[in-house]
Formats: sequence, C-alpha cells, structure tokens
Amino acid sequence: MKWFQDEIQVGCICCFRKCISFWMMLFSMLWVIGETLPLQAQEPSETAERMKKAPRVFIDCDVCDLDFIRTEIPFVNYVRDPVDAQVHVLVTWQLTGSGGKEYTLTFLGKKDFAGKNDTLRYVVSNTATSDE
Repeated sequence: MKWFQDEIQVGCICCFRKCISFWMMLFSMLWVIGETLPLQAQEPSETAERMKKAPRVFIDCDVCDLDFIRTEIPFVNYVRDPVDAQVHVLVTWQLTGSGGKEYTLTFLGKKDFAGKNDTLRYVVSNTATSDE
C-alpha cells in the first residue's frame, strides 16, 4: 500500500505543478490581453474617422432592398436626402426582348465629385432565379 500512497503523492505534486503552470500561463495571457485592450479600444475611433471621410451616397431605387445593400456595402455613408449626397445612384430597369431585365445604375457625382459621372448596365436572363 505504501507504494500506492507514494505514487498518489508524487502524482498530486506533479498535477499541482502542472496546475500552477497552467494558471500562471493563463494569468500571463490574460494580462497580455488586458494590456492590449486599450489599443483595441482605439480602433472604433479609427473606423469613425474613416467613415467621416467616406462618400455620402443616396440610392434612388424603388425596387431595391436597401437594407441588403447597406449590409453588403458598409464602407460608404448612406443619406436619406439627395441634397446631402456626394454621389446620387439612380437605379432603373427595363424588360429585354428575350424576357429578361436590364438594370442601369447611373452614378451622378455631386459636391466634391461634381462632373464625375458613370453608368453601369447589367442584363439578367429570363431563366435567372430571384437570387441571381
């Protein structure tokens, strides 16, 4: 029995040392993470600075899912009034001869972007699903 008790005591000492090592390592990691938290707290202000510089966009579209657009394109500032916009996006569509749709996106530069206009066209075939 004595060998069994010695083995348990030796095992407990090893286990205790491993536990102390684990807790010391965990404490060290938490301390390092805690020291870097103030640096991470500065990131939202950097993001806020970038968003202040981002173009203000007004989307003029009756059939668009604006919530989806705002979610998928987060790097611009969306405005509700076209007077406040730097870029006015006019989205129109028409049926094609084959039964599909042609979407036209007209980008009209205003204020800082005055004179910078562009047009994009996209044709969707009549066999396309609603996700396409």
